[in-house]
Amino acid sequence: MALTYDNITAITRKYWLKQFPDLVNNQSILLKKLAAKGTKPESGASIIQPLMYANLNGGDYSPYATFDISGKEIISAANFNWKYYQVSIVLSRDELLKNAGPEGVKKVMDAKMTMAKNTMVKNLSTDLFALGSTGPTDSGSKLHCLDTMLDDVAHSLASPTPYTYGGLIKTDYSWWAGKCRDGGGDGNGPVHYYLNLLYGDVVDGSTRPNLVIGHNNSLTSFISSQQAYQRYMKQDNMDAGFMSAEFNGMPFVADLNVSDTGTTTEASNRVYMLNTDFIDLITHRDENYRLEPFAKPVDQAVIVGHIMWAGELTSSDPSRSGVFENFDSLAIAV
Repeated sequence: MALTYDNITAITRKYWLKQFPDLVNNQSILLKKLAAKGTKPESGASIIQPLMYANLNGGDYSPYATFDISGKEIISAANFNWKYYQVSIVLSRDELLKNAGPEGVKKVMDAKMTMAKNTMVKNLSTDLFALGSTGPTDSGSKLHCLDTMLDDVAHSLASPTPYTYGGLIKTDYSWWAGKCRDGGGDGNGPVHYYLNLLYGDVVDGSTRPNLVIGHNNSLTSFISSQQAYQRYMKQDNMDAGFMSAEFNGMPFVADLNVSDTGTTTEASNRVYMLNTDFIDLITHRDENYRLEPFAKPVDQAVIVGHIMWAGELTSSDPSRSGVFENFDSLAIAV
């Protein structure tokens, strides 16, 4: 007997849906790192991100002194819109006829769900690292890219400047930006000297970045510049399975989605130095890789289901991370 749409939906939920978030996150070092610290399920009309940039009233005092208990006007939260993603899973009538029964459907769905996972990973990763031709934006349906989070006003490619992030304009609040370093092109790529400049910008005592991400070409160039020291590199459990090296005790990991066009402009060739303690992957509690049940369109011999996700990449303090831009990793200075 042929399976009903409800049967196929139930089989999909039983065998794939529970593990689907891990399958997606494990394909991207950034998603994996953020998922390891715990995604934050939320709901509501928008995402409210508490900020961590300001100190409260306090300090030294002498006996019998009066403490300053006056209110301190600070911006306590940023506001982000939900972003939505979906992957369609299509089963033709022909596929169902040739793979009748639970085991047959499971075999077909193995391939379909692998394709769905790869599609979702590619879409999320592309948008996380995608700097548009008109610069970062604070609207639209795509996730905020890292450049929207990290670029300061001096390095902004947005037109016109200033631009906003989480509803806050960076020219009005200079602390609401990451640290940026311009390599200046001409082969001045992410070797130790230049990366250390950016590292010094974002380190504050024991608060320091914990992940460097660049294009495969950038990582290869970095490894070449450190060839004599490779014996000191180690593999961390977090970056296991990814092409990686070590810089100042943290993994330097490759991701093909990071910009690297071989040109020397601010819009290309970037290396990100991130403190993920201040970066969150927010997910909607009711739309965290939810399966929209299979149904049949009226004009096709297929059934269609959808994997649905809603969320956003946010930061409580962009100044704890940075971006190195404008270098030519193909003519790296070693």
